[in-house]
Amino acid sequence: FITATKHSQALFLNRRQAEQELRCKQLIPYILLRDLNSNVAAYPRHGSEIRLHGLWSAAIGGHVNAHDHQTELWQESISMGMQREMQEELPGLQGQPQFLGLINEEESAVGRVHLGLVFLLNCPQHPDNISAELQGLCWLNQPEIAARTFELWSQLALSLLPKG
Repeated sequence: FITATKHSQALFLNRRQAEQELRCKQLIPYILLRDLNSNVAAYPRHGSEIRLHGLWSAAIGGHVNAHDHQTELWQESISMGMQREMQEELPGLQGQPQFLGLINEEESAVGRVHLGLVFLLNCPQHPDNISAELQGLCWLNQPEIAARTFELWSQLALSLLPKG
């Protein structure tokens, strides 16, 4: 998995090693989806990341894997991983997400070994195909977002959203 060391050097580690290596952070593309009415896609967590069950997420994303890492340019590996994750979670979803910022937190077990690269994809229409991982996906306005309990990364990512 692509990781960033404390000295900003990128390298590729296997996931087992990366999850234990606190001197490095795994780079995670984390994509917010927003529709034409400024509603944000959100879903209850119930998939492979057990640490987040019972909370809501406002983004899709995941690890960059060895298949994505076919180039020496880590930015291209990130882009490939992001596009793969989008196709796994929402087959047929297209578009080039815009970079919003970083999530770098040390409060959670997830944050200690991951660095979030937050992107926004404006969706002209709601995707038809949704993976099992996103079961329960819905589009929320600001009051509906405020009424739910989101996992920490989603809270931080939502704070990066441009208004409107």
